[in-house]
Formats: sequence, structure tokens, C-alpha cells
Amino acid sequence: MKQYFIIAVPLLLIALCGCPEPSCVDADGDGFYESCNRTLLDCDDTDPSTYPGANEVCGDSKDNDCDNDVDEGCPCQTGDSRECGVSNIGECEFGTQACVDGVWGSCTGSIGPVTEICNDSKDNDCDGEVDEGCVSEQNPIDFLKEYVLEEGWVRTEEPPTTTGDLETTIIFSNDEWLCQYHMMHGGGTGTAEFSFVFWKEGNVPTAVIPGLGPFEVFYTPHYTVYASSPCTETELPNFIQGIVDELKKLETPIALLEYYSFGDGWERNIGTSFPDLEAYKWNGNIATIVLEHNELICQNFVMPGIDPEAKWVFSFYEKGTAPEGFIRGLSPVKEYSFNDMDLLVFTLCGDAEPPYVISSVYSHLDAMAGILQMEEIESFREYSLEESWVREETTPLSSDILAVIKFSSDEVICKEVVMFGFPQTEDYANYEFAFYNKGYFDSVPVPCGMDWTRQQLFQSENYDVLLQCNCAEDVDFMKDLIAILGDPLLSC
Repeated sequence: MKQYFIIAVPLLLIALCGCPEPSCVDADGDGFYESCNRTLLDCDDTDPSTYPGANEVCGDSKDNDCDNDVDEGCPCQTGDSRECGVSNIGECEFGTQACVDGVWGSCTGSIGPVTEICNDSKDNDCDGEVDEGCVSEQNPIDFLKEYVLEEGWVRTEEPPTTTGDLETTIIFSNDEWLCQYHMMHGGGTGTAEFSFVFWKEGNVPTAVIPGLGPFEVFYTPHYTVYASSPCTETELPNFIQGIVDELKKLETPIALLEYYSFGDGWERNIGTSFPDLEAYKWNGNIATIVLEHNELICQNFVMPGIDPEAKWVFSFYEKGTAPEGFIRGLSPVKEYSFNDMDLLVFTLCGDAEPPYVISSVYSHLDAMAGILQMEEIESFREYSLEESWVREETTPLSSDILAVIKFSSDEVICKEVVMFGFPQTEDYANYEFAFYNKGYFDSVPVPCGMDWTRQQLFQSENYDVLLQCNCAEDVDFMKDLIAILGDPLLSC
């Protein structure tokens, strides 16, 4: 007992005074000793950051915590390298990542996925598929030949009997789906037939025979496709509507401008001056198409000294590269953003109301860009119905018609019904509103026929609207709805 006491007293005195033990050395002043009669010793007494229990510093190749391991717990060892990146499928490539100071550095040389670029035969988004979801450049003839048939539908092809601009005609028919034939086809009931006529490079006939003309026109890079039918029904079978929806995806705005039938007096130039086409070939320019009319004079001419003939410039650019601001003193009157390109429209006619043919082109471009203007149409679609009234929207029979909306009642009776000039028995109210591009009836006669009791033409802020109904006088429910369109321009 006395012996232990004698040994402990000197150690206690050393601890109380804070004096180092005679055999201990702390050269770096970190509180740990290189040699001492202790268990935890400083493994590097020249570095104050190295001592037992210190945090390991990645990448310095030192045993900072004196546990006989270097850079343990660090992501990597300096000098290591590895592959990096998202994928090496398709257009994607792995890169290289180097370990710097125990931490992986940035990935260099890798190529990541991007949005699929249509029709470049590459797997841009690196999902193992090429041009998936892209149909804008697909040959529409091949598309219809390969389109999966539904039960009851038969596909036949009628190649042209003579050489010319007609490439071929593909017909879909269904014996189980009967329809009312147009009088040009003899009238009566017959098998539903829907023909898709392919014309080379937009070379389509200028005249359209009633009942034989298209209920839809598609402008593709390969062909202009006329879809027609002898059936008078305005609502297409679901199978045919599916084909129509898919063919619309094959259209491109450039093909529309290249192949659209503008009519007499219009000249289409691709690669000509306006007055200097080079000014519009900005970086990223894909194509520029100029439309001009040699007899149409601008009403609001903005560039004195330049030929005042009406001209419109449609300048296409790669996606995101269209210039901003003015070009040759002109600012675009229209700007469009499509999936794979942008379009700027310039004109020498300033803010003047464009002629119908240009407005019609705008409507087609609006549809392709998904920005149809539907002010009055939406009002009719959302108009609150009264009891017994039914609203129905049917497929337009012409590409010039933007929408057809019908209202009918099986309880409300017309106040007076006159057919073929003679009073008829009472009939239930039936109203049909067809919305055309504004200005359409400036050059086309209103179809005043005897199939309806009354027909009226309205010109709203955005559309020409043709009303056809079987009531000589409007029933109360329809009066407020028709008032949206204003006063009629013509009644028959």
C-alpha cells in the first residue's frame, strides 16, 4: 500500500501542474506526443492536423487520425478514374471521371440524352429506339398501307390508270357501316367508303366537284392528301377519325406553304428576293417562302420606295434560333413555335387585315402549332343548356370549316316551319352553326338551299359563321346565343 502511494504522488503532482512527463515530446503542439508512456500517440508530430481522433482529410494521402489507414471513408483515392455519364446507348456516350483529392471530379467527355430529333435516324434520347413518336416525315402512303385495320374494315388501293400527278388512292370501306350517299353518287344508302387520294408535290386539281371533294386536306412533305367520301354524315366513324388524327401529325408547316393552293394572282417563290432574301437567312434559317399577289396593293404600306405589291415572307428557323426584333426595319406580324422549328412571318403590308387566303394559311399554322383561336367557338361550346336541349359537335366536312356545333330539342317546337316554299307540319327545333375562317364568304357564295328553312351569315370578330336552322323564327333559348354573333350580313 505504501509503495503504490509513493508512485502515485509524483504522477499526481505532474498532472496538477500541467507539466509534460519527462519522456513525452509534443513537437507540433497538438496535445499528443510522438513518444510517451501512453497508449494514444501522435503518428506525425510534425503536423498539428494529424493526431489520434482527428478527422480524416480526403485526398492528402495521410493517416490523419492515426489509425494506420490512409484516406479511409473517402469516395475515392487520388489517381483513380472511372466511367461516368447516363448511358452509352444510341447517341449517348460515357465519359471519364478522375479522383482529385479523394473526391470524384466532374464528368468529362460524356454525351447525354436530348429530346428525340425527328427523322435523323438517330436515337437522340438514348432509349434504344430511333425517331420514336416522330411521324412528320413518314411517307403517308406507307403509313396508310400499314395502318392496322379494325374489324369490318377493308383496305383497297387504286393506282392511277395514266401517268400524271395522281400517285395513288387508298380506300377504306365497311359493309357493316352504312351511310347516306350524296346525290352526286346517286343518293340512297350505301357502304361507307373513305378515299385518301395522293397528289404529287401539291399538284392537286383546282376544281372540286360537290360531293366528291375533300372533307380534309393534309399537307405532307411527300404528298398532298385529299380525303373524300360519298357519305353525307358529318360525324366520321372512330376508325376513320383515328386515321385523320394520325395524318395530321404527318403535316409540316413548310409543306403547307409549299403546296397550299393559293388561287389566281398569287405567286409562290422559294429562294427569291424580298427585296433581299439574304436578310432573312439568319443563322439557323431552314427555308424562306415568299407569297405575293401582283394585283393586290397593301392598304397600310410601311416601307416607302419598295414595290407596294402585297407580299408575305414565311421564314423558318431551327428551334430556338429565330432572331428577335427587326429585320430590315420589319418586325414579324406572326410568330410560331412548332415541335422542331420556329417560324417568323413578315409583310410589307403592316397591320392591314390580311386577305382571306393568308388568313386561311394562318388558321392552318395555328392548328399545327396548337394555338387555334376559339373565342366565339368556345362561347358556343360552353353555352349553358336549358332543359331538353342537346349540344353536339360534329366533324367538319371541309378544311375551311373550323367547327360545326348543333343545338336541338325533342320538346321545343319551331313557331313556324316552311319547306320548299310551303307551310309544313310542326317540327322540333334544330340549329347548326358552322364556323369558317373570317372572310371565307367574301369570295364564295353562301349556300342558300332548300334543305333548311332559314340560313343566315354572320361575321363575328374572328369568324364567318353560317347558321342553318329549321325554324323560320328563333325560339327563345336561341336568341341570346345568336346575339353573340351580332346582326346577320345575309339571310335566305
